[in-house]
Amino acid sequence: MKVKILISMILVLCVFIWLSGCDQKQKNNNVGENIEDISLNPVYPENIAFDDYQNKNNRFDENPIEQDFMDSLENFSFDTAAKIFTSLENNSKNTSYSPVSLYMALALAATGAESQTKDEMFSLLQINGKDTDYLSAQTGNLFRRLYFSNEIGSLKIANSLWLKQDMTFKKDFTDNAVANFYSSIYNVDFSNSGTAKLMGKWVSDNTNKLISPDIQIDSNTILAILNTAYFKDQWTDAIDEKVTKKDKFYLDDNSDNSVECDFMTAYGELYTTGDGFISSCLGLKNGGNMIFVLPDKGIKIDDLLNSPDRLNVALDLNNAKSARVTFTIPKFSYGNKLDLTDTLKSFGMTKAFSGGADFSAMTDNAAFISAVNQETHVAIDEKGVEAAAFTSIIMAGCALPAEQMDITLDRPFIYFITDRDDVILFMGAVYNPSEN
Repeated sequence: MKVKILISMILVLCVFIWLSGCDQKQKNNNVGENIEDISLNPVYPENIAFDDYQNKNNRFDENPIEQDFMDSLENFSFDTAAKIFTSLENNSKNTSYSPVSLYMALALAATGAESQTKDEMFSLLQINGKDTDYLSAQTGNLFRRLYFSNEIGSLKIANSLWLKQDMTFKKDFTDNAVANFYSSIYNVDFSNSGTAKLMGKWVSDNTNKLISPDIQIDSNTILAILNTAYFKDQWTDAIDEKVTKKDKFYLDDNSDNSVECDFMTAYGELYTTGDGFISSCLGLKNGGNMIFVLPDKGIKIDDLLNSPDRLNVALDLNNAKSARVTFTIPKFSYGNKLDLTDTLKSFGMTKAFSGGADFSAMTDNAAFISAVNQETHVAIDEKGVEAAAFTSIIMAGCALPAEQMDITLDRPFIYFITDRDDVILFMGAVYNPSEN
């Protein structure tokens, strides 16, 4: 009798184990729907209320950033933007780009690099002579200073590491990714079609559904680094929707070549004139600015983008002139995709894309970067700005003054979105605001 009971218990246990295995297999097959089952998420900085200026200042003081690092980030932004915006593929097309998103993703990858691969990546990031600890610490402080989420808006930067399951990655690398880059960690099967869906869902969730990418991976993928940047803020001074009206936007110097779009009227207090341009800005409630740079007639956008010195003048609000600036600004909403692989190679970062890449600080297995892409979306209206960026690095194994100033953005122009530290979060060129 006891034997029969024992056999019955064993049979029940076997059935339970079998059912559990089926349930786990079902979860794995539906990986795109079960993000919480396999994630390890970091603890983000605490949210600070919009009007809590003391704690805002405390966060800045607690996370110092060296001026050399800020200069490196700015130079990286201008140098890469000049390549991207003046390339044949993007010429005369609405284009947006997030330097800080690309920088974060590359910096995270660079913390796993060694030897020539590391040297080339550090050179691109413009931190020659520095070490991985410096890059990690400065990037971590930058992350914490940029991050905010309150009743007015938010700037949320998110990173994630997608690691091939059953493959060993070094603990120092992953621990640093969580501590200084606030990375979520996922161990996944890249041969499972559900993994790409899960990665796309992660991007969509972290960009407020503005970007829902079709991510390309295959069984040779061993690691993917994803970065998102989501920004939303309100104008310091609200724009009256009642005065928005349709008018012409001239696509080039030919007065007959124009499109009709909605123009908003806004008011600013600063402007700068420089070699071939005029610029001004609208303030944002969380301390940042949206800076508009209008080339003089006969001056092309490319001429300015290829001259960082001129753009530095345009972005330097400290030396701007004071005036009552009346803005006429076209509403726009558009997005674009960028393949950045060739751009990065053109700066000398070639080893990382080759079979001889050295990412031994990341893993003892062979690893190289197979693709770097970015997708962005930027929109402005009477309420404010909403922008999102997604960067992926796929790795395989193997009182008003008297002066009056009117600025009408009725021809192609450039814009920058900056934070209170003047970090360039997004930048773009608008050639046709009527195109979505």
